[in-house]
Amino acid sequence: MPAADWLGILMQESFNIDDVFLTLAPELADAVDEALYSGFLSFDDYSDLILKVISQVSGRPWHIALRLIYNVRANWDTLGPEMLRWVNPSHVSLSAWLDAALIVMLRAMDPKDVTMFTMKLTAPAPGEEAAEMEMSQEDFAALMAGQ
Repeated sequence: MPAADWLGILMQESFNIDDVFLTLAPELADAVDEALYSGFLSFDDYSDLILKVISQVSGRPWHIALRLIYNVRANWDTLGPEMLRWVNPSHVSLSAWLDAALIVMLRAMDPKDVTMFTMKLTAPAPGEEAAEMEMSQEDFAALMAGQ
């Protein structure tokens, strides 16, 4: 499915999570509705499923994909022409479009703003904790020995 189909939904200012199945996979909409109403699928599991689908097709965690999309939408007046020059959303996957979006955003940015932007972009999703970095004593010793 081309990026244009996904962006038609995900770029909307009032993105409705239900539109992922209703618009992009209408053949699944009835089965999903039945699973929800029968109790086989909870609404939380349904939301998680949609976010996992977005993660899968975008090639990155859903919250990073949505942040990239929202940044492009918010800055379309400056990023749009460059995006359209780089990539046609009707001919590439959402993942490829997001790769191009990231490059265009970083190139348009003042270099001193790149670090803060990437930190905000990759921050944990709301309600999630940052993953703790863990390192074994052996790995730490090997790292220190390599200095």
